Amino acid sequence: MSIQYYIQSQLAKILHLHNSEFGAYINHFRLKDSPDKRKVVIFSQTRSGSTLLENLLGSTGYFDPHGELLNKQEKEIKFPHMYLSGLSKYSGKFIFHVKTWHLCNFRKKPVDPKMFFERLHKKGWKIIYIDRHNKINQALSSTIADKRRIWHITEKEDVPFRLNIDCHHFVKQVKKREIERKKEKEILSNVEYIEVNYERDLENVKNHQTTVNRILEYLGLESRPATTKYKKVNRYSTKDIVLNYSEFKDATKKL
Repeated sequence: MSIQYYIQSQLAKILHLHNSEFGAYINHFRLKDSPDKRKVVIFSQTRSGSTLLENLLGSTGYFDPHGELLNKQEKEIKFPHMYLSGLSKYSGKFIFHVKTWHLCNFRKKPVDPKMFFERLHKKGWKIIYIDRHNKINQALSSTIADKRRIWHITEKEDVPFRLNIDCHHFVKQVKKREIERKKEKEILSNVEYIEVNYERDLENVKNHQTTVNRILEYLGLESRPATTKYKKVNRYSTKDIVLNYSEFKDATKKL
């Protein structure tokens, strides 16, 4: 085997590692972008259905789902835009989802979220924003997931998970989410996006296909059937879950 052939074969391996940071940078410079490539980012808070929506859209065959690409608590992606550019150029039908804290937390060099989305928009990315109006349910879902260390399930569970809530801390978390919601609207103020409401569009499985159809129409794509393996994690009432329900109810009634 010649040295030249060996170098070329090793370089080819690097270039075909879809989630390789170095390979993505190489593809950013090596490959050309084109208008017919699909590049979509889903923006939301935690426990808002971003994984579910990405899974639904991926099931249509129009997209290759990539999850939370920038959720790198152990390793920082040095150049997020070049990284995403290289990956999306290689795929051609790319979708991932991101939270504000992916850009600001766990990074030596925080990324300005507003500039991040404005730059993506200029490069032809389509943006989907998911808003979950009921912040109490959202915060409760997050609390349960953190306690159980389970964020997604694919099979229904018959036994509710029960816990005591630190009501003082919980109220702070709800108020924090409301503040973050206002910041998210400001972050997207200069870009075009389509908004999805969790309660209306994602919470009930009966609305999934209608939601997907609306998004596909926005993206200029024909309707296709959409399915998902994910199930709703919490199917029980708050009273069934929260052991100190009376205290919880009193603490949240003014929110």
